[in-house]
Amino acid sequence: MLESELFGHELGTFTGAVAQTVGRFQAADRGALFLDEIGDLPLALQPKRLHVLQEKQFERLGGGRTFQVDVRIIAATNQDLWRMEQDWKFRADLYSGSMYFRSRCRHCGNEKTTSRC
Repeated sequence: MLESELFGHELGTFTGAVAQTVGRFQAADRGALFLDEIGDLPLALQPKRLHVLQEKQFERLGGGRTFQVDVRIIAATNQDLWRMEQDWKFRADLYSGSMYFRSRCRHCGNEKTTSRC
């Protein structure tokens, strides 16, 4: 269902697809899209996200029409994407294409505390 949420779907693509749906990428055209917990993106969907970033185009689920988009992606995760890339759980090309700004939140004070900055 995440794929349908991001890319949209055509009528009848799957059970319950009673209408054509615009996905998040298309809805954010000429704007920005915030993707939270990008480290949880399934490996099978990562090439499609990379295609949107590189080619600025995508297809809806069940459709053959290609849509052009100009969207800026803002992504966040609490996972170590570099480690995931090393463990083959996150695509290296998506990792290198996504890392324009990296910010790390460190524990406040004592390392044993669970509060965050």
